[in-house]
Amino acid sequence: MSKDKDKDRRVKLTVLQGGPNTVAIEQNRERILRKVDEIGESEHPDYLLLGELTTLPYIGAVLDQKYFEWAEPIPGPTTEMFAEKAAKHGMCILLGLFEKASTTGGAAERTIPRRAPRTIQRDQ
Repeated sequence: MSKDKDKDRRVKLTVLQGGPNTVAIEQNRERILRKVDEIGESEHPDYLLLGELTTLPYIGAVLDQKYFEWAEPIPGPTTEMFAEKAAKHGMCILLGLFEKASTTGGAAERTIPRRAPRTIQRDQ
């Protein structure tokens, strides 16, 4: 593409607020993955932005040690599932996860990994 065409290109962004989530994390993830397919097939966005703590109930108000078992590695099974959807639909997916942080002895932190069709990258 020429520089002029790049300058005029529009980017389509879709936002999905997928709650309320329950403590049934697998069911939450499957429901959201189905919705990602629906959006990918009907809207064809360049970027799909998912909510904070995409697969979990909102735990931000009370950070309790009991929730740390829900923390996930990045990359890990959830990021791989969303990477497959990104590749399938040719879009970049940004999802909020509760990351199991290896640098802090297993404590967790909120992270937004980016899943793109050809790359797997981690943004904070």
